[in-house]
Amino acid sequence: MRTLLITCLLLLPMLSMAQTKTVWGLGASYGSLSVDDPKGNTGSDSLFYISGFLSRAVNRNHPSWRYFFELNYRSFELAPSATEIGQDVSSFALSGTLQKGFDVSDALFQVWLGAGASIELNEFENRQKTNASGKLATKYANRSETNYGLLLNTGAS
Repeated sequence: MRTLLITCLLLLPMLSMAQTKTVWGLGASYGSLSVDDPKGNTGSDSLFYISGFLSRAVNRNHPSWRYFFELNYRSFELAPSATEIGQDVSSFALSGTLQKGFDVSDALFQVWLGAGASIELNEFENRQKTNASGKLATKYANRSETNYGLLLNTGAS
Protein backbone atom coordinates (compact mmCIF):
# COMPACT_ATOMS: atom_id res chain seq x y z
CA MET A 1 0.00 0.00 0.00
CA ARG A 2 1.45 3.37 -1.00
CA THR A 3 0.96 6.06 1.59
CA LEU A 4 1.57 9.79 1.40
CA LEU A 5 1.07 11.28 4.83
CA ILE A 6 1.12 14.65 6.44
CA THR A 7 1.51 13.95 10.14
CA CYS A 8 0.85 16.41 12.91
CA LEU A 9 1.57 15.06 16.39
CA LEU A 10 -0.39 16.46 19.27
CA LEU A 11 2.63 17.26 21.42
CA LEU A 12 0.96 18.93 24.40
CA PRO A 13 1.87 16.10 26.79
CA MET A 14 5.48 16.26 25.57
CA LEU A 15 5.80 20.03 25.99
CA SER A 16 4.88 19.81 29.67
CA MET A 17 7.16 16.92 30.67
CA ALA A 18 10.90 16.51 30.96
CA GLN A 19 12.40 14.32 28.28
CA THR A 20 13.85 11.97 30.90
CA LYS A 21 10.34 10.59 31.55
CA THR A 22 8.14 8.27 29.60
CA VAL A 23 5.68 10.29 27.55
CA TRP A 24 2.67 8.97 25.67
CA GLY A 25 0.01 10.69 23.66
CA LEU A 26 -2.02 10.81 20.48
CA GLY A 27 -1.10 11.98 17.02
CA ALA A 28 -3.39 13.00 14.20
CA SER A 29 -2.55 12.17 10.59
CA TYR A 30 -4.08 12.95 7.24
CA GLY A 31 -3.07 11.10 4.11
CA SER A 32 -3.92 10.09 0.60
CA LEU A 33 -3.87 6.31 0.41
CA SER A 34 -3.93 3.93 -2.54
CA VAL A 35 -3.27 0.23 -3.06
CA ASP A 36 -0.79 -1.53 -5.37
CA ASP A 37 -3.15 -4.36 -6.30
CA PRO A 38 -1.62 -7.22 -8.34
CA LYS A 39 -4.88 -7.62 -10.32
CA GLY A 40 -5.14 -4.03 -11.58
CA ASN A 41 -5.62 -0.35 -10.85
CA THR A 42 -7.32 1.03 -7.75
CA GLY A 43 -8.51 4.47 -6.78
CA SER A 44 -7.26 6.45 -3.81
CA ASP A 45 -8.88 7.83 -0.69
CA SER A 46 -8.04 10.66 1.68
CA LEU A 47 -8.15 9.67 5.31
CA PHE A 48 -7.81 11.22 8.76
CA TYR A 49 -6.76 8.85 11.53
CA ILE A 50 -5.39 8.81 15.08
CA SER A 51 -2.11 7.22 16.20
CA GLY A 52 -0.82 6.44 19.65
CA PHE A 53 2.80 7.17 20.52
CA LEU A 54 5.25 6.47 23.31
CA SER A 55 8.53 8.29 23.86
CA ARG A 56 11.23 7.56 26.43
CA ALA A 57 14.71 8.95 27.00
CA VAL A 58 17.45 6.40 26.38
CA ASN A 59 18.76 7.09 29.89
CA ARG A 60 18.95 9.94 32.42
CA ASN A 61 22.54 10.76 31.43
CA HIS A 62 21.58 11.31 27.78
CA PRO A 63 18.14 13.02 27.67
CA SER A 64 18.86 14.29 24.16
CA TRP A 65 18.49 10.70 22.86
CA ARG A 66 15.09 9.00 22.96
CA TYR A 67 13.14 6.02 21.71
CA PHE A 68 9.93 6.88 19.85
CA PHE A 69 7.24 4.27 19.07
CA GLU A 70 4.01 4.79 17.13
CA LEU A 71 1.03 2.47 16.63
CA ASN A 72 -1.89 3.18 14.30
CA TYR A 73 -4.89 1.58 12.68
CA ARG A 74 -6.40 2.69 9.37
CA SER A 75 -9.54 1.51 7.64
CA PHE A 76 -10.89 2.80 4.35
CA GLU A 77 -12.89 1.76 1.31
CA LEU A 78 -11.97 2.15 -2.34
CA ALA A 79 -15.01 2.22 -4.63
CA PRO A 80 -15.16 -0.29 -7.50
CA SER A 81 -15.68 0.70 -11.13
CA ALA A 82 -15.31 -0.84 -14.57
CA THR A 83 -11.61 0.16 -14.62
CA GLU A 84 -10.63 0.09 -10.93
CA ILE A 85 -10.72 -2.64 -8.30
CA GLY A 86 -12.72 -1.60 -5.26
CA GLN A 87 -11.90 -3.03 -1.85
CA ASP A 88 -12.14 -2.61 1.90
CA VAL A 89 -8.69 -2.00 3.38
CA SER A 90 -7.62 -2.28 7.01
CA SER A 91 -4.10 -1.77 8.28
CA PHE A 92 -2.14 -1.94 11.55
CA ALA A 93 1.28 -0.30 11.64
CA LEU A 94 3.99 -0.18 14.32
CA SER A 95 7.15 1.87 14.03
CA GLY A 96 10.10 2.46 16.32
CA THR A 97 12.88 4.99 15.97
CA LEU A 98 15.91 6.19 17.88
CA GLN A 99 15.96 10.00 17.85
CA LYS A 100 18.53 12.67 18.68
CA GLY A 101 17.34 16.05 19.99
CA PHE A 102 18.90 19.39 19.02
CA ASP A 103 18.19 22.61 20.94
CA VAL A 104 16.82 25.48 18.84
CA SER A 105 16.53 29.20 19.67
CA ASP A 106 18.16 29.12 23.10
CA ALA A 107 16.41 25.86 23.99
CA LEU A 108 12.86 27.12 23.48
CA PHE A 109 12.22 23.76 21.85
CA GLN A 110 14.07 20.76 20.48
CA VAL A 111 14.14 19.40 16.95
CA TRP A 112 14.34 15.61 16.83
CA LEU A 113 15.94 13.63 14.00
CA GLY A 114 15.65 9.86 13.97
CA ALA A 115 15.98 6.58 12.14
CA GLY A 116 14.25 3.28 12.72
CA ALA A 117 12.05 0.53 11.31
CA SER A 118 8.37 -0.22 10.77
CA ILE A 119 6.03 -3.13 10.12
CA GLU A 120 2.58 -2.86 8.56
CA LEU A 121 -0.07 -5.60 8.36
CA ASN A 122 -2.70 -5.04 5.63
CA GLU A 123 -5.97 -6.84 4.85
CA PHE A 124 -7.80 -6.36 1.54
CA GLU A 125 -11.39 -7.65 1.46
CA ASN A 126 -14.40 -7.42 -0.88
CA ARG A 127 -12.13 -6.92 -3.90
CA GLN A 128 -14.25 -6.40 -7.00
CA LYS A 129 -14.91 -4.58 -10.26
CA THR A 130 -18.32 -3.43 -11.43
CA ASN A 131 -19.66 -2.92 -14.93
CA ALA A 132 -20.84 0.42 -16.38
CA SER A 133 -24.26 0.03 -14.72
CA GLY A 134 -22.68 -0.57 -11.29
CA LYS A 135 -23.38 -4.31 -11.07
CA LEU A 136 -20.73 -6.82 -9.97
CA ALA A 137 -18.57 -7.80 -12.95
CA THR A 138 -15.55 -9.53 -11.35
CA LYS A 139 -14.92 -10.70 -7.79
CA TYR A 140 -11.38 -11.31 -6.53
CA ALA A 141 -10.18 -13.32 -3.53
CA ASN A 142 -9.35 -11.51 -0.29
CA ARG A 143 -5.65 -11.05 0.33
CA SER A 144 -3.24 -9.80 2.98
CA GLU A 145 0.32 -8.54 3.00
CA THR A 146 3.01 -7.56 5.46
CA ASN A 147 5.32 -4.64 4.68
CA TYR A 148 8.61 -3.76 6.36
CA GLY A 149 10.30 -0.39 6.08
CA LEU A 150 13.21 1.75 7.17
CA LEU A 151 12.33 5.21 8.51
CA LEU A 152 13.90 8.63 8.70
CA ASN A 153 11.84 11.12 10.68
CA THR A 154 11.84 14.53 12.29
CA GLY A 155 9.72 16.26 14.93
CA ALA A 156 9.79 19.05 17.50
CA SER A 157 8.94 19.40 21.18
